[in-house]
Parts: sequence; C-alpha cells; structure tokens
Amino acid sequence: MTVMEAFYVRIVGDADITARVANRIYRGFRPQVTGLPCITFTRVDREAVQGSTGRTGTERLRVQVDIWCEADHDREAEAIAEALKARLDGWTNESSPAISSCFLDSEYGNIEDEGGGATVPLSRVTQDYGVWYSAS
Repeated sequence: MTVMEAFYVRIVGDADITARVANRIYRGFRPQVTGLPCITFTRVDREAVQGSTGRTGTERLRVQVDIWCEADHDREAEAIAEALKARLDGWTNESSPAISSCFLDSEYGNIEDEGGGATVPLSRVTQDYGVWYSAS
C-alpha cells in the first residue's frame, strides 16, 4: 500500500466523515458532476530527508485536502474540516507504509465561483498535511 492509499483508507475509515460526504472522496480532482459536500486530496510535493552522509530513508509528503460544499453551507465545510483534522492530525501507522507522523501544516477557506454553468458558488476549505514516512 502506498502512502496516498493509506491516506485514503484513513479518511474513509472515519464514520463521522463518511456520514457527511458518503463515498464522495476523490484523489486528484473533483469530478465536474458530483454531489456535495465532497473531499478531494492530492500529493503536492515530496521531500527526501538528507543527512550529512546522504539520504536518511525518511521522506516528507505534503498532501492537500480540499472540502467542497455549496457556499451557503460553509459551516458544513468547516465541520468536515474539523473531522478531518481530528482523524489525520497526529496520525501514525506502524504497518506498511510506516508513517511516523502526520500533522496539519495549514488551513484556509474561500468561496469559489466555478463559472462555466455552475449553479451556485462553492465553499472550499483547504488543508495541507505533512506526512513523514519511511521510504524503505
């Protein structure tokens, strides 16, 4: 299992989150025709940790999570964000992949006008997580 697959399994394993978004959790982009609210997540970057003698075998992955709701339901987006934070912030995994830590780095929200025929503006809460794991 990859780190991104473990990240997905961690999210869908939370009853509070899935009660709010059902199965609308997507890796990468949000399908244009989908129900709301929903969650998307994607890998932003990966950094290999270097020591004085080279790579240490530890890597840091930055994962961006976006919570999407209709703009007039922004409190729902905030509630989902809190549920994600409770589930992911401080997460460790001893089995493969060995995740030594996962921490919320930042969070911000905005309203997006999708344009292109969208019927309502969307509320979007974005969270960035740092995931430290063993690359071996």
